[in-house]
Amino acid sequence: MILHIDFETRSAVDLTKAGVYRYAEDPSTDILCMAYAFDDDEPELWVPGDEVPISIVHHVKALGNLKAHNASFERIIWRDVLGPRYGFPIPDMEQWYCSAAEAAAMGLPRHLGQLASVLKLDQQKDDSGHRLMLLLSKPRKPRKDEDPAGLYWYDDPERLKRLYKYCRQDVRVEQAVSKYLRPLSAAEREVYLADQRLNDRGIMVDLPLVEAAERLAEAAKKAANAELEQLTGIEAVTAVGQLTEYTGLPDFRRDTLEKALKSGELDGTTQRVVELRLDTAKTSVQKLPAMRTAACSDGRVRGTLLYHGAGTGRWSGRIVQFQNVPRGEVQDPERLIPLVLAGDLDAVSEIAPPMVAISSLLRSMVRAAPGHKLIAGDYAQIEARVLAWLAGQRDLLDLFANDGPVYETMGAAIHGVSLEAVTKDMRQDGKTAVLGCGYGLGAKKFASVNDVSLEFAERVVGTYRKRNHKIVQLWYNLERDIYRAAANPGSVVSDATGGRVKYTVRGQYLWCQLPSKRFIAYPLPIIEERETPWGDVKPCVTVCNVNSMTRKWERRQLYGGLATENVVQAIARDLLADAWLRAERKGYSPVMSVHDELVVEVPEDFGSADEFAAIMAETPAWADGLPVKVEAWEGLRYKK
Repeated sequence: MILHIDFETRSAVDLTKAGVYRYAEDPSTDILCMAYAFDDDEPELWVPGDEVPISIVHHVKALGNLKAHNASFERIIWRDVLGPRYGFPIPDMEQWYCSAAEAAAMGLPRHLGQLASVLKLDQQKDDSGHRLMLLLSKPRKPRKDEDPAGLYWYDDPERLKRLYKYCRQDVRVEQAVSKYLRPLSAAEREVYLADQRLNDRGIMVDLPLVEAAERLAEAAKKAANAELEQLTGIEAVTAVGQLTEYTGLPDFRRDTLEKALKSGELDGTTQRVVELRLDTAKTSVQKLPAMRTAACSDGRVRGTLLYHGAGTGRWSGRIVQFQNVPRGEVQDPERLIPLVLAGDLDAVSEIAPPMVAISSLLRSMVRAAPGHKLIAGDYAQIEARVLAWLAGQRDLLDLFANDGPVYETMGAAIHGVSLEAVTKDMRQDGKTAVLGCGYGLGAKKFASVNDVSLEFAERVVGTYRKRNHKIVQLWYNLERDIYRAAANPGSVVSDATGGRVKYTVRGQYLWCQLPSKRFIAYPLPIIEERETPWGDVKPCVTVCNVNSMTRKWERRQLYGGLATENVVQAIARDLLADAWLRAERKGYSPVMSVHDELVVEVPEDFGSADEFAAIMAETPAWADGLPVKVEAWEGLRYKK
C-alpha cells in the first residue's frame, strides 16, 4: 500500500532561493493543508487543527511506503514541521518514494504539470489553482490599519477552499502518473537514497567570510562607480548602454571587452573603462547572497544536488550551483581571507581587483565543520578514458593506463613536431582536442568555441579523427545500432561495442542498456527523414526530451555523436555513483559532488586522501580494463 502525499505551505522565506531545508526550519513556515490518498482512493484533506488521521499513524508506524512528486520537499516538511508541530509520526527516509525521480529516470519531464500533459493523462494539473497557491504561499503587504512590521497572509475562507481543491487535484495527478512510471531499480534506489543522505548532510559555508565578501564587493563597486564617473561622467559600471556609446564598442559583452583589451588599440581612458567593467562584472559573486540565503541555522547549505538532473543520470546543481564555481585567478586564495574579513579594500586590491579576488575565494568559502576535514577525489579525464575504452582505441588507452603524455602526443601530431618539441601552448591544443573532439565536434563549431581560425580548427579536428579512427567509427556504429533497433522493435542490438551497450525498442521507448545494466530511456522513438548538417537528407531516429534551454518537450535527432556523448557521460556517472556508495560503506560521508568529483567530510583523525583515492579508483566488474585515475586532496576548505 502506498500513501500519496501533497502539502501546500506558506512562509516568509523564498523557497526558490533558500531551498526546502532553510525554508522548513524557519518559524514563519507553516502547512496550509495536506491532501493524501492510499493507493487509488479518492484524496482526503487534513488541515491544521484537525486530528492526526489514525490511518496515517498506522501506515507510518508499520513502515508503509509514502510517495510524492519531488518527495524531498514533502519529506523535509513532514520531518521538520508536520511531525514536531502537529504530532504526526515521522517516517524513515527509506519509506519515501519520488515520482519526479522516476519520471526523470524514464527521460520524462520532472514538472508534474508538464509530465501529465506529455503523458496525455485524464488527470491534469490545475493551472489556475497553481497561481492561487503562489499567492497564498507568500506574505501579503500590510493594509493601512495594520502594523507595517507584521506578517500577514491571504487566508480568507474562499481562497483556502479553492486551495484545498487544488491540493487534492495534485494528489490525483500524482496517483495517475505513478501508474505509468517504472520504479527505480534496486541499484538505482540505493543511489537515490545516497543522494538524499548527502542533501540532508549539506556542506558548511563560512558565513562570516561570505558576509565580509559581500560588504567588500559593495565597497569595490562604489569605488569603481566613483572612478568611472570621474573619468566619463557615467555614474555606474552597470550602465551598459551609456558605456557602449562612450567607448564605441559594438556591445559590452565580456568576450567583446576582452578582445578589445587584447587588441591594444584602446586609448588610456577607454581601456580603464573597460577594465573597470570587467573587474566589477563578475557574475560569480552572485553566489554570495545565494550561500547566505540558503544556509541553515547551523551554517550548512543543504539540497544542492538534484538526482538524475540530466538524461544520462548525472546530477545537476541547485540553490547555490556549486557545479559552476569558477576556478579563480588568484594563486593561493586563502591568503585573501584575513584581508577580506578585515574589510581591507586597499590590501585586497594590491593582490587582485576586488571582484576577481572574491571570485577566487568562492571555493574557500566552503569548509569543513569544526573538528572535521574535507577530502575530495576527482576522476581525471574520465570522459576521454571511458570513450577510448568503449571504442577500443588501444593506443590512447595505453597512454592513459601508463600515465603517458596524452595531451603532448596529440599536440605534437597537430603541430607536426616531435614529442620533445611540444610547447605549453601546443600541449594545450592537444588537451583541447582530446577533451573536445570525442563526440563528433566539427571544425566550424570547434573554431567558434575555442576562438581559433577555421583553418586551424580543421587541422585539429582532422588530426584527432585520423589518430582516433576507432572513436570515429564508434559514432557511426552506435548510430547504426540505434537505427536497427528502431527499425526492428523487440530486437536487441549491440554490435557497436561488442555487447557492452545494448539498444532495444520496447513499448514507447528506445532503451539503452549501459555496461552497469542501468538504462538510458529515450521516449517515443521514430524513424523519419531529416536533413544533415552537410545538406543531404537521410532516414534517422528521433526521440523526445525536455530541451535543457527552453524547458519545452521537443523532438530531436539521436545521431552518433550525441549517442556516444550520452553513453560516455552515463558510464562516468555510474562510476561515480558506485564509488559514492562504496565510500559511504567505508565511513566517508559525501557532502558534495561537482561533475566527476566527490567531496566527503570526515573527522580530522579519520581516513586520508590516498585511501579515499584508492576507494574511488576501484572499478566494478563491468568496467574491467578501464584505466581510471583519481586525483585527491584533503584540507579544511574546498579547493580545485
